[in-house]
Amino acid sequence: MKKILAMFLTVLLLLTAGLSASADAIAFSDETGEITYTDSAKIQTALEKLDRLYGISVYGALEYSGASDSTPAYRLSEAKLLELAGELDGILFYVDLTTRQWDICAFGSGKKILTEDVLDLLEEEIQSPLEDGDYAEAFLGFASQMDYVLSLERDGTAYEAPFPWVKYLLWALVIGLVVAGISVWVMASKLKSVHRQAAARNYLKDGSLDVTESRDIFLYRTVTRTPRPKESSSSSGGRSNGSVGRSGRF
Repeated sequence: MKKILAMFLTVLLLLTAGLSASADAIAFSDETGEITYTDSAKIQTALEKLDRLYGISVYGALEYSGASDSTPAYRLSEAKLLELAGELDGILFYVDLTTRQWDICAFGSGKKILTEDVLDLLEEEIQSPLEDGDYAEAFLGFASQMDYVLSLERDGTAYEAPFPWVKYLLWALVIGLVVAGISVWVMASKLKSVHRQAAARNYLKDGSLDVTESRDIFLYRTVTRTPRPKESSSSSGGRSNGSVGRSGRF
């Protein structure tokens, strides 16, 4: 009887420890109070699901960092990932309401996931909700798209951006214009009876005009201006801290 009781207590202790460890795991952190408890629980559950299904730790964080506007977002997200995960490994979607910056970064096992196409997909998903102040929607959308991307990765198919129909239309238009231009040029070349000449000597009678002085007078001038490159609202690629990702403002 004592052995059975001891085994029961041991199993209960292990279960309690497991539940405690699970409860202490933080996949989503909101230090601003901008997101309701219900929505925070939804985001936490969605991010935990990614780790459980695909073996990739994915985190989310919303905070007032108190940093200056010149502080790079990826430096803030690096510190936050280290705080949440205890190590630099995984994927983090970070939003700072002080500098109005966001950052999606990946370290370790998560680096191969964040290709340029994936970052384009994620940026398109989160930018509008962030600008509208709907932070819960931004994090839930991020989790949903990461679920889609990771499911493809698990099945051995990396995500690639679809080729927009607009590009097909533009290609068709360009090809049509090129073909039409060649056709018109061929027909126009057959209609020419004379060719442009720099002088009008063929229209003058010999000896009827004696030119003693000639000058070139330019009535107009052409000015070519090259616009300065504009700063992009977001930047991506490898960073000096060894992560890959993309950051932007809202």
